Amino acid sequence: MERKWLIIPEYKRLEESAALAEEYGAAFEYNDFFEPEVYENPQEVDRRIATYTKLGRDMSRDTMHGAFLDVLFASRDSVIRERSRALVEQSFEIAERLGVRGIVFHTGILDGLIKSEAYIESWIREASGFWRQMSERYSSMDIFMENTFEDSPEVLIRLKESLSDCTNFKLCLDYGHACLTSTQIES
Repeated sequence: MERKWLIIPEYKRLEESAALAEEYGAAFEYNDFFEPEVYENPQEVDRRIATYTKLGRDMSRDTMHGAFLDVLFASRDSVIRERSRALVEQSFEIAERLGVRGIVFHTGILDGLIKSEAYIESWIREASGFWRQMSERYSSMDIFMENTFEDSPEVLIRLKESLSDCTNFKLCLDYGHACLTSTQIES
């Protein structure tokens, strides 16, 4: 089995991160563009994209973590939903400029409501429609929906099933996140 390693590059020590990626045949996952102090500052976005590009690495295997702090793309509140969706769109625009293969997003599911079937049904309906649009609009890029603090993969599986025809929409397991839940983690 081919191993696919990802390194989260440390922006202030990029030469070391690039050397590690080279040594281990690893790709990068850029984790700085989800930070408001970066994505809210167009000059900083430009500076970081230029810095990453200057490394001369093949970025076509790399991924990027999309905005997720306070991002609720399936919110019932239209103001929150629209701002969240604008941040997701901005993440795609940055990813296109970087030339990465895909973006990782969190679910934005409110933890206290995960047991409410009405909330989950509404979330799946909104999320399905939104991610279908993103999947079509950014068809050359993989979209990875990552578990956050859900106790089971059931909701993510239901979302993926509703988007089964969207071949660039995928699920991603964050083992560290899973360890922070009551889910039994078995080797």
